[in-house]
Amino acid sequence: MAKPEEPDFSEDPADFSQTGDCPACKGSNLKLKDVNGIFICEKCASKRFSSKVRKSIQEAFDKQQQQAQRESWKRRIGIAKRAMALYEESKFPESLRTFREYIMILEKHHGVAPNGLTPALFDGTKEAGEILLIAGIYWDLSKIYDRMKGKTVEMRQALNKFYEFSADRPHLILASEAMRRYIASEKCVHKEEFKSTHTILRSRLAKCFIAGAVFGPASEEVETLRAFRDQALLSSVPGRALVATYYRVSPPIAVALARMPRAAAAGRVALGPLARALSKRYKKPRN
Repeated sequence: MAKPEEPDFSEDPADFSQTGDCPACKGSNLKLKDVNGIFICEKCASKRFSSKVRKSIQEAFDKQQQQAQRESWKRRIGIAKRAMALYEESKFPESLRTFREYIMILEKHHGVAPNGLTPALFDGTKEAGEILLIAGIYWDLSKIYDRMKGKTVEMRQALNKFYEFSADRPHLILASEAMRRYIASEKCVHKEEFKSTHTILRSRLAKCFIAGAVFGPASEEVETLRAFRDQALLSSVPGRALVATYYRVSPPIAVALARMPRAAAAGRVALGPLARALSKRYKKPRN
């Protein structure tokens, strides 16, 4: 019986356009070729490897990719931290350039056009920290452009991105509070623009302040508690009085919870069983 051919790496005719370490022969600083999604050197690209060897090469390549992603993340975070430090020192031109450098690296990483970053490009759970960081950067960019002449378009773009990366996120209550305080300050120049964005941002809270800060505004728990409010509490005089009291006292509590992860975790433990119990009876009406 003829021995079956072992799979090889010589199927892809792509050019050698990248330099780095070869995961097959472990050689360094070599010209690499993209062969079936793995970058290997010219010498290895012409060889035939057994399935076992191919698997080890794939694993080595995956490790290289993971390491490259970690290094890219560290570099981005370093740039963001430097930009925020410059902003705190009121070195706004330098801060602006550094913030833009961070954004451009992300745009290149995700292969999108300028101003093309969206939350959909990120894993909402695994990359929650970077989503929060991006929202904060767009917020600082909004304030920088707000105080610069001839930058109204850029300011609006930054405000829109700040909204996109804050809506339905756990930090929404903090984003709303930060915007409210800035609008009330003497620093805000384009107050109507900021007020408009703030109104839209607050509409996402739907007044479930504490639950929104604990679970996230778009969570199933918040939807259940809203249904309980609408279908049970608002149908009686005592219930409406309780809701009105909640609206008065809950915003500062929600802000505090959003700033203290441990307290928010405790809130999830406390409110989670209640939300699950209520979900059996109260459902959000379907459109």
